Amino acid sequence: MKNIFTITFFEILLQISICNAIDTPANLKAEVINQSQVKLSWTGSINDYSYDVRIKEMNSSVWNEFVVLAPSTNRRVNNLNSNTEYEWQVRCTNKSKKEIAAYINGNNFVTFSSCKAPEEITMVRSGIDYLIINWDDQDAEKYQIRIREEKTMEWVTYFIEKNAIRIDKLLPYTEYEVSISAYCNKEDIAGSVFSSSEIFDTHSFLQNDYERVIFENNYFSNSKNQGLVSDAKLINSLGQIVNDIKPACSDLNGIYFDINTDTPAGIYVLQIPGSNGRRYLIE
Repeated sequence: MKNIFTITFFEILLQISICNAIDTPANLKAEVINQSQVKLSWTGSINDYSYDVRIKEMNSSVWNEFVVLAPSTNRRVNNLNSNTEYEWQVRCTNKSKKEIAAYINGNNFVTFSSCKAPEEITMVRSGIDYLIINWDDQDAEKYQIRIREEKTMEWVTYFIEKNAIRIDKLLPYTEYEVSISAYCNKEDIAGSVFSSSEIFDTHSFLQNDYERVIFENNYFSNSKNQGLVSDAKLINSLGQIVNDIKPACSDLNGIYFDINTDTPAGIYVLQIPGSNGRRYLIE
């Protein structure tokens, strides 16, 4: 009789420790869908019966709780507040239907804002190692641009307050995926959902590139004019306008323009508002 009791006692201990021994759930992930919805997922065990999921805003003490029956290992949560940080946790219940595992923390996530993402992303110009893109302005105070080589995982992110950007130090003859999020306010912790991705490609070394010309800030009669420049006019020696050129980018040094090397050789004047023009030789 003593032996039977001993065996039964150890079986109970085994059942109680089964979730903790397997260290389940694991691989907790939060995928933000939009400004009010997130998909929570994790990896479970064959011994799990169900999962307790709870979620709350960072500054709240009230948890919203859900039960997910195994073998399902995900839960979509709706009716969240936009532009808000949340924390969440999961714990497992084994097949004896007794809660035995401690809660495991998932990484905090932030829902998207209700701001509208750009719908049209276009390429103004590309070169061997750069892309110049712009997009429809959503009256946002800033934009988050993410770019990566097509079919890769890692994004490179930029923030800018204008609706155009020049991205340098890219690889030649390579396709890049670009998408953009809009921030209604600078202090927002999250922007809108990202726009649909667009694919743009850089030139190869066999294609024509562009000569880069800079107008330093001291070329402007009024420093405020720098932000008003919309384009430049390339004028030949006969005084004829050969081309209208949009700014490639600008920084603290000045404004950059790219002149197509297909332009016939000669002496030109690059004329922009607020300056006396700059002579440029194309050989």
